[in-house]
Amino acid sequence: KTYQEFRNYESTEDIIFLLIEGEGSQVKVVIGENCRCHSEGQVQKFLIDSDALSFVFADAIRNANKYSPQGHTPTISIDYDDEGRLTICCRNKVDPSRHKTLTADEIVKIFAREANLAKRGYISSNLGLPAAYAAATFLPGYNLEFYEDEDKTVKFVVTLNAPSKFFNIEEKLPNNLVGVACDDSLVSRKTAKMFMDRKLGLSEESYVLGETREEVLMCTDYVLGNVSGFAKADIVIMDQNLDYAGHEMLYGTHIAAELHKRGFMGILVIMSANSSRLEEAIYKKVPGVDCVCGKHLTINHKNNKIISAWFKKQEFNKKKAKFLEAKSSE
Repeated sequence: KTYQEFRNYESTEDIIFLLIEGEGSQVKVVIGENCRCHSEGQVQKFLIDSDALSFVFADAIRNANKYSPQGHTPTISIDYDDEGRLTICCRNKVDPSRHKTLTADEIVKIFAREANLAKRGYISSNLGLPAAYAAATFLPGYNLEFYEDEDKTVKFVVTLNAPSKFFNIEEKLPNNLVGVACDDSLVSRKTAKMFMDRKLGLSEESYVLGETREEVLMCTDYVLGNVSGFAKADIVIMDQNLDYAGHEMLYGTHIAAELHKRGFMGILVIMSANSSRLEEAIYKKVPGVDCVCGKHLTINHKNNKIISAWFKKQEFNKKKAKFLEAKSSE
Protein backbone atom coordinates (compact mmCIF):
# COMPACT_ATOMS: atom_id res chain seq x y z
CA LYS A 1 0.00 0.00 0.00
CA THR A 2 3.03 2.24 0.34
CA TYR A 3 3.64 2.22 -3.41
CA GLN A 4 1.92 3.56 -6.46
CA GLU A 5 3.11 2.12 -9.76
CA PHE A 6 5.03 4.67 -11.78
CA ARG A 7 6.80 3.40 -14.88
CA ASN A 8 8.79 5.69 -17.12
CA TYR A 9 11.42 5.24 -19.82
CA GLU A 10 14.83 5.70 -18.20
CA SER A 11 18.31 5.65 -19.71
CA THR A 12 21.04 3.41 -18.30
CA GLU A 13 22.70 6.48 -16.79
CA ASP A 14 19.47 7.50 -15.05
CA ILE A 15 18.95 3.99 -13.63
CA ILE A 16 22.48 3.83 -12.26
CA PHE A 17 22.17 7.30 -10.73
CA LEU A 18 18.95 6.35 -8.94
CA LEU A 19 20.48 3.14 -7.58
CA ILE A 20 23.72 4.57 -6.20
CA GLU A 21 22.37 7.91 -5.00
CA GLY A 22 24.36 8.89 -1.92
CA GLU A 23 26.70 5.91 -2.33
CA GLY A 24 28.23 6.78 -5.69
CA SER A 25 31.79 7.48 -4.61
CA GLN A 26 31.95 4.06 -2.92
CA VAL A 27 30.47 1.89 -5.67
CA LYS A 28 32.03 0.62 -8.89
CA VAL A 29 29.66 0.58 -11.89
CA VAL A 30 29.85 -1.96 -14.73
CA ILE A 31 27.55 -1.46 -17.74
CA GLY A 32 27.04 -4.40 -20.11
CA GLU A 33 27.48 -4.04 -23.85
CA ASN A 34 23.72 -4.44 -24.47
CA CYS A 35 23.10 -1.36 -22.30
CA ARG A 36 25.47 0.84 -24.28
CA CYS A 37 23.02 1.16 -27.14
CA HIS A 38 23.37 4.57 -28.73
CA SER A 39 22.58 5.14 -32.37
CA GLU A 40 23.29 8.42 -34.11
CA GLY A 41 21.31 11.12 -32.35
CA GLN A 42 19.39 8.59 -30.22
CA VAL A 43 19.65 6.88 -26.84
CA GLN A 44 18.07 3.63 -25.64
CA LYS A 45 15.75 3.84 -22.62
CA PHE A 46 14.06 1.13 -20.55
CA LEU A 47 10.48 1.14 -19.21
CA ILE A 48 10.80 0.60 -15.45
CA ASP A 49 9.47 1.74 -12.09
CA SER A 50 12.71 3.32 -10.95
CA ASP A 51 11.42 4.24 -7.47
CA ALA A 52 10.55 0.60 -6.75
CA LEU A 53 13.84 -0.60 -8.23
CA SER A 54 15.91 1.82 -6.15
CA PHE A 55 13.99 0.73 -3.03
CA VAL A 56 14.74 -2.94 -3.78
CA PHE A 57 18.46 -2.17 -3.92
CA ALA A 58 18.71 0.45 -1.18
CA ASP A 59 19.69 -1.88 1.67
CA ALA A 60 21.74 -4.18 -0.56
CA ILE A 61 24.01 -1.32 -1.61
CA ARG A 62 24.21 0.23 1.86
CA ASN A 63 25.06 -3.14 3.43
CA ALA A 64 27.62 -3.85 0.72
CA ASN A 65 29.41 -0.62 1.62
CA LYS A 66 29.00 -1.22 5.34
CA TYR A 67 30.37 -4.76 5.43
CA SER A 68 32.90 -4.63 2.59
CA PRO A 69 36.45 -5.67 3.55
CA GLN A 70 38.98 -2.87 3.74
CA GLY A 71 40.33 -2.02 0.29
CA HIS A 72 37.43 -3.63 -1.58
CA THR A 73 34.81 -1.67 -3.54
CA PRO A 74 31.31 -3.12 -4.06
CA THR A 75 30.11 -3.35 -7.68
CA ILE A 76 26.79 -2.62 -9.36
CA SER A 77 26.42 -4.18 -12.82
CA ILE A 78 23.57 -3.79 -15.31
CA ASP A 79 22.86 -5.62 -18.56
CA TYR A 80 20.01 -6.34 -20.99
CA ASP A 81 19.19 -9.51 -22.93
CA ASP A 82 17.44 -10.34 -26.20
CA GLU A 83 14.22 -11.26 -24.36
CA GLY A 84 13.76 -7.75 -23.01
CA ARG A 85 14.92 -8.51 -19.46
CA LEU A 86 17.09 -6.17 -17.43
CA THR A 87 19.49 -7.76 -14.94
CA ILE A 88 21.04 -5.70 -12.13
CA CYS A 89 23.52 -7.20 -9.70
CA CYS A 90 25.11 -5.88 -6.50
CA ARG A 91 28.36 -7.78 -5.79
CA ASN A 92 30.51 -7.58 -2.69
CA LYS A 93 33.29 -9.52 -0.98
CA VAL A 94 32.64 -10.70 2.58
CA ASP A 95 35.19 -10.17 5.33
CA PRO A 96 35.52 -13.68 6.83
CA SER A 97 36.95 -12.27 10.06
CA ARG A 98 33.67 -10.43 10.69
CA HIS A 99 31.01 -12.60 9.06
CA LYS A 100 30.79 -16.33 8.57
CA THR A 101 30.18 -17.82 5.14
CA LEU A 102 26.51 -18.65 4.52
CA THR A 103 25.57 -22.02 3.13
CA ALA A 104 22.99 -22.35 0.36
CA ASP A 105 20.45 -23.73 2.86
CA GLU A 106 21.01 -20.80 5.23
CA ILE A 107 20.46 -18.31 2.40
CA VAL A 108 17.21 -20.05 1.41
CA LYS A 109 16.00 -19.87 5.02
CA ILE A 110 16.88 -16.16 5.28
CA PHE A 111 14.97 -15.34 2.11
CA ALA A 112 11.97 -17.44 3.20
CA ARG A 113 11.88 -15.64 6.57
CA GLU A 114 12.15 -12.19 4.99
CA ALA A 115 9.52 -12.99 2.34
CA ASN A 116 7.17 -14.19 5.09
CA LEU A 117 7.68 -10.93 6.99
CA ALA A 118 6.84 -9.00 3.81
CA LYS A 119 3.61 -10.97 3.35
CA ARG A 120 2.65 -10.18 6.97
CA GLY A 121 3.07 -6.45 6.33
CA TYR A 122 6.49 -5.84 7.89
CA ILE A 123 8.62 -3.22 6.15
CA SER A 124 11.80 -3.63 8.17
CA SER A 125 14.12 -6.30 9.55
CA ASN A 126 17.84 -6.73 10.16
CA LEU A 127 18.41 -7.21 6.42
CA GLY A 128 15.72 -4.87 5.12
CA LEU A 129 14.42 -7.50 2.70
CA PRO A 130 10.68 -7.23 3.50
CA ALA A 131 10.64 -3.73 2.00
CA ALA A 132 12.64 -5.02 -0.97
CA TYR A 133 10.10 -7.77 -1.57
CA ALA A 134 7.19 -5.34 -1.31
CA ALA A 135 8.80 -2.94 -3.77
CA ALA A 136 9.75 -5.79 -6.14
CA THR A 137 6.09 -6.61 -6.72
CA PHE A 138 5.94 -3.45 -8.84
CA LEU A 139 8.60 -4.82 -11.20
CA PRO A 140 6.96 -6.88 -14.00
CA GLY A 141 8.28 -10.45 -14.22
CA TYR A 142 10.72 -9.83 -11.36
CA ASN A 143 13.08 -12.44 -9.93
CA LEU A 144 15.23 -11.92 -6.82
CA GLU A 145 18.37 -13.95 -6.10
CA PHE A 146 20.85 -13.84 -3.26
CA TYR A 147 23.83 -16.15 -3.15
CA GLU A 148 27.52 -16.50 -2.33
CA ASP A 149 30.15 -17.63 -4.84
CA GLU A 150 33.10 -19.89 -4.15
CA ASP A 151 35.36 -16.84 -4.12
CA LYS A 152 33.39 -15.42 -1.15
CA THR A 153 31.56 -12.87 -3.29
CA VAL A 154 27.98 -12.18 -2.20
CA LYS A 155 25.57 -11.30 -5.01
CA PHE A 156 22.12 -9.75 -4.86
CA VAL A 157 20.51 -10.00 -8.30
CA VAL A 158 17.25 -8.57 -9.63
CA THR A 159 15.90 -9.48 -13.06
CA LEU A 160 12.78 -7.86 -14.53
CA ASN A 161 10.91 -7.30 -17.76
CA ALA A 162 11.85 -3.89 -19.17
CA PRO A 163 10.71 -3.05 -22.72
CA SER A 164 13.06 -0.59 -24.40
CA LYS A 165 12.97 1.90 -27.25
CA PHE A 166 15.14 4.62 -28.68
CA PHE A 167 14.55 8.32 -28.06
CA ASN A 168 16.02 11.28 -29.87
CA ILE A 169 18.77 13.01 -27.90
CA GLU A 170 17.56 16.49 -27.10
CA GLU A 171 19.28 19.46 -28.66
CA LYS A 172 20.96 22.20 -26.69
CA LEU A 173 18.87 25.14 -25.61
CA PRO A 174 18.61 28.08 -28.05
CA ASN A 175 20.91 31.02 -27.46
CA ASN A 176 19.90 34.05 -25.41
CA LEU A 177 17.18 32.45 -23.30
CA VAL A 178 16.68 34.31 -20.01
CA GLY A 179 16.50 32.37 -16.78
CA VAL A 180 15.19 33.39 -13.37
CA ALA A 181 15.87 31.38 -10.20
CA CYS A 182 13.93 32.03 -6.99
CA ASP A 183 15.08 30.58 -3.66
CA ASP A 184 15.11 31.62 0.00
CA SER A 185 18.66 30.30 0.46
CA LEU A 186 21.67 32.48 -0.41
CA VAL A 187 23.77 29.42 -1.24
CA SER A 188 21.04 28.00 -3.47
CA ARG A 189 20.67 31.32 -5.28
CA LYS A 190 24.40 31.45 -5.98
CA THR A 191 24.39 27.82 -7.11
CA ALA A 192 21.39 28.41 -9.35
CA LYS A 193 23.04 31.42 -10.99
CA MET A 194 26.16 29.38 -11.76
CA PHE A 195 23.99 26.54 -13.09
CA MET A 196 22.11 28.89 -15.42
CA ASP A 197 25.30 30.57 -16.64
CA ARG A 198 27.71 27.66 -16.94
CA LYS A 199 25.56 24.57 -17.57
CA LEU A 200 22.34 25.71 -19.23
CA GLY A 201 24.17 28.46 -21.10
CA LEU A 202 21.47 31.06 -20.53
CA SER A 203 21.69 34.77 -21.30
CA GLU A 204 23.77 37.16 -19.23
CA GLU A 205 20.48 38.88 -18.44
CA SER A 206 19.49 35.92 -16.25
CA TYR A 207 19.05 36.74 -12.56
CA VAL A 208 18.02 35.40 -9.15
CA LEU A 209 15.25 36.37 -6.73
CA GLY A 210 14.40 35.49 -3.14
CA GLU A 211 16.66 37.63 -0.97
CA THR A 212 13.46 39.09 0.48
CA ARG A 213 9.92 37.83 0.77
CA GLU A 214 8.77 40.86 -1.19
CA GLU A 215 10.80 39.71 -4.21
CA VAL A 216 9.02 36.37 -4.11
CA LEU A 217 5.61 38.02 -3.86
CA MET A 218 6.48 40.06 -6.97
CA CYS A 219 8.02 37.09 -8.77
CA THR A 220 5.32 36.85 -11.45
CA ASP A 221 5.85 40.50 -12.38
CA TYR A 222 9.61 39.96 -12.65
CA VAL A 223 9.15 36.85 -14.80
CA LEU A 224 6.68 38.53 -17.14
CA GLY A 225 9.00 41.50 -17.68
CA ASN A 226 6.87 44.02 -15.78
CA VAL A 227 9.66 45.23 -13.47
CA SER A 228 11.97 47.90 -14.86
CA GLY A 229 15.55 46.75 -15.40
CA PHE A 230 14.75 43.03 -15.37
CA ALA A 231 14.30 40.94 -18.53
CA LYS A 232 11.26 38.78 -19.26
CA ALA A 233 12.05 35.16 -18.44
CA ASP A 234 11.99 32.04 -20.62
CA ILE A 235 12.97 29.56 -17.90
CA VAL A 236 12.03 29.84 -14.23
CA ILE A 237 13.72 27.67 -11.59
CA MET A 238 11.59 27.89 -8.45
CA ASP A 239 12.18 26.52 -4.96
CA GLN A 240 9.00 24.78 -3.75
CA ASN A 241 9.18 25.82 -0.10
CA LEU A 242 10.04 29.49 0.43
CA ASP A 243 10.32 30.11 4.16
CA TYR A 244 10.90 33.56 5.68
CA ALA A 245 11.00 33.90 9.48
CA GLY A 246 7.83 35.25 11.01
CA HIS A 247 5.76 34.83 7.84
CA GLU A 248 3.52 32.23 6.29
CA MET A 249 5.26 29.76 3.95
CA LEU A 250 5.18 30.56 0.23
CA TYR A 251 5.06 27.76 -2.34
CA GLY A 252 6.59 27.52 -5.79
CA THR A 253 3.57 25.65 -7.12
CA HIS A 254 1.32 28.60 -6.17
CA ILE A 255 3.56 30.93 -8.18
CA ALA A 256 3.51 28.44 -11.09
CA ALA A 257 -0.30 28.46 -11.10
CA GLU A 258 -0.36 32.27 -11.06
CA LEU A 259 2.09 32.48 -13.98
CA HIS A 260 -0.04 29.99 -15.90
CA LYS A 261 -3.12 32.16 -15.37
CA ARG A 262 -1.21 35.18 -16.64
CA GLY A 263 -0.17 33.45 -19.85
CA PHE A 264 3.50 32.60 -19.20
CA MET A 265 4.76 30.65 -22.25
CA GLY A 266 8.17 29.55 -20.94
CA ILE A 267 8.86 26.64 -18.60
CA LEU A 268 8.74 26.57 -14.82
CA VAL A 269 10.92 24.10 -12.92
CA ILE A 270 10.11 23.20 -9.32
CA MET A 271 13.14 22.40 -7.16
CA SER A 272 12.28 20.28 -4.15
CA ALA A 273 13.88 18.02 -1.56
CA ASN A 274 10.70 15.92 -1.83
CA SER A 275 11.11 14.49 -5.31
CA SER A 276 9.98 10.87 -5.47
CA ARG A 277 8.07 9.91 -8.61
CA LEU A 278 4.79 10.17 -6.70
CA GLU A 279 5.56 13.67 -5.40
CA GLU A 280 6.79 14.70 -8.85
CA ALA A 281 3.48 13.59 -10.33
CA ILE A 282 1.57 15.59 -7.70
CA TYR A 283 3.57 18.76 -8.42
CA LYS A 284 3.14 18.34 -12.18
CA LYS A 285 -0.63 18.25 -11.79
CA VAL A 286 -0.42 21.93 -10.90
CA PRO A 287 -1.05 24.08 -14.00
CA GLY A 288 2.15 25.84 -14.95
CA VAL A 289 4.60 23.24 -13.59
CA ASP A 290 6.59 21.81 -16.51
CA CYS A 291 9.43 20.04 -14.72
CA VAL A 292 10.36 18.85 -11.22
CA CYS A 293 13.97 18.39 -10.10
CA GLY A 294 15.13 16.95 -6.80
CA LYS A 295 17.77 19.08 -5.13
CA HIS A 296 19.88 15.93 -4.78
CA LEU A 297 20.13 15.38 -8.54
CA THR A 298 23.45 15.79 -10.30
CA ILE A 299 24.00 18.87 -12.44
CA ASN A 300 23.87 16.75 -15.59
CA HIS A 301 20.60 15.14 -14.56
CA LYS A 302 19.00 18.52 -13.82
CA ASN A 303 20.34 19.88 -17.10
CA ASN A 304 18.86 17.00 -19.12
CA LYS A 305 15.46 17.24 -17.44
CA ILE A 306 15.21 20.99 -17.99
CA ILE A 307 16.27 20.77 -21.65
CA SER A 308 13.73 17.99 -22.25
CA ALA A 309 10.99 20.06 -20.58
CA TRP A 310 11.88 23.09 -22.73
CA PHE A 311 11.44 21.24 -26.03
CA LYS A 312 8.23 19.53 -24.87
CA LYS A 313 6.80 22.95 -23.97
CA GLN A 314 7.73 24.36 -27.38
CA GLU A 315 5.86 21.52 -29.09
CA PHE A 316 2.86 22.17 -26.85
CA ASN A 317 2.96 25.90 -27.61
CA LYS A 318 3.01 25.19 -31.37
CA LYS A 319 0.01 22.85 -31.15
CA LYS A 320 -1.86 25.34 -28.99
CA ALA A 321 -1.18 28.16 -31.47
CA LYS A 322 -2.45 26.04 -34.39
CA PHE A 323 -5.58 25.11 -32.45
CA LEU A 324 -6.35 28.74 -31.57
CA GLU A 325 -5.71 29.83 -35.15
CA ALA A 326 -8.05 27.19 -36.50
CA LYS A 327 -10.70 28.08 -33.95
CA SER A 328 -10.50 31.81 -34.76
CA SER A 329 -11.01 31.13 -38.46
CA GLU A 330 -14.22 29.12 -37.94
